Amino acid sequence: MVTNCSVCVDYANKQPSKPLKPTVPPKFPWEKIGTDLFEFRGEHFLVSVCYRSKFPEVTKMESTRISAVVDELKRQFCVHGIPAEVISDNGPQYSSREFQEFAKEYGFKHITSSPHFSRANGEAERAIQTIKNLWRKCNDKYLALLHYRTTPLPNIQLSPAKLLMGRRLRNDLPMMESLLQPANNSPQRISKYLMKTKEDQKKYHDKHASKELKELQPGAKVRLEPWTHFKEWKPATVVRHHHTPRSYEVQTEDGRKYCRNRQHLRVCPALGSDSDDQTIAPVVDKEISSPENADPLSVGAD
Repeated sequence: MVTNCSVCVDYANKQPSKPLKPTVPPKFPWEKIGTDLFEFRGEHFLVSVCYRSKFPEVTKMESTRISAVVDELKRQFCVHGIPAEVISDNGPQYSSREFQEFAKEYGFKHITSSPHFSRANGEAERAIQTIKNLWRKCNDKYLALLHYRTTPLPNIQLSPAKLLMGRRLRNDLPMMESLLQPANNSPQRISKYLMKTKEDQKKYHDKHASKELKELQPGAKVRLEPWTHFKEWKPATVVRHHHTPRSYEVQTEDGRKYCRNRQHLRVCPALGSDSDDQTIAPVVDKEISSPENADPLSVGAD
């Protein structure tokens, strides 16, 4: 079989997508946010998006240094309150000791996605994609952002602004004064809408996904997916479960440790382990982009 061929294992294709694992909707606005940095036409921005209301806070950044990111998040928290959870990637700004101290000082739980697995920070990634699409079509970035914040979401017919603040925001469109008065939104209705949206997303995603991959145990021999074109899968050993969902800390033969999502780890019978992973196909000639944040996990880090 192909799975018993070491050369085929070294140069195998990526594993198929796994079934979607929806998160539990937050109980109140700004309880859980996703944050990320992005670039648009040579300028840098920081986005923070509320998981419940989908309201995006977007700030132009003169610097992307750790201190600048922390200061801007402090400003956002001053406006909306301190969230209980903050989701981010493993970029240097978020994996720094200064950010860990910030999380401890302000009392929020900081969860990072596995390197090269941006789907785990999906709310921020989707917000960035939406914002960029809006800005490409508009001359005034902030007016476009205001219109997005005041546009009702599908199915629930409430805008991100109303879900977050309990009121409509005045924009450049004619509007009755009565519509600008604060209104109570039913928490049960909002939670039902969020659950329905996640169920629909999972149903659509899982049509094209493979079965759930087998959970790995410490000591399991695996192969680590490469990030550049025509690089072989590196042998590694599972050290422990990482606190990030579906993620593991693994150690390669040169002693370096990495945090990787289960999607990027392949168990092969050729390495002496039983496996429920998919049959390995030889690599095809297709370009794989080189993602960011490929630095190994520091020894002893959570």
